[in-house]
Amino acid sequence: MKESYFIGASEVKEIVGCSKSRAYQFIQQMNKELEAKGLLTFPGRVPRRYVFERFGITEVQDDAKGNNPAGGNSGGATAGNRKHRRGVRFPTGSGAAPDSDDSCAG
Repeated sequence: MKESYFIGASEVKEIVGCSKSRAYQFIQQMNKELEAKGLLTFPGRVPRRYVFERFGITEVQDDAKGNNPAGGNSGGATAGNRKHRRGVRFPTGSGAAPDSDDSCAG
């Protein structure tokens, strides 16, 4: 099933880890913020990306069962399996990118 752009209280509840009534309060607050920016909103639903932005979620983490509570198929972001959502692997070392060289500098 395709992941929806807008999410409801049940998904906000799972992402944030709060009660369903508190999730509705968060959605209402975020919709007011979006309306103040001049954007259209849906009652009881909020854009998924805006939820992650407002709560400062930069990396989606898998739960203990290996399921992604935020939806999607990110492939996880553990130290041994760092993958971009499209399957591109990131370097695991702390050094520079493998294809970076200073030949273009200067």
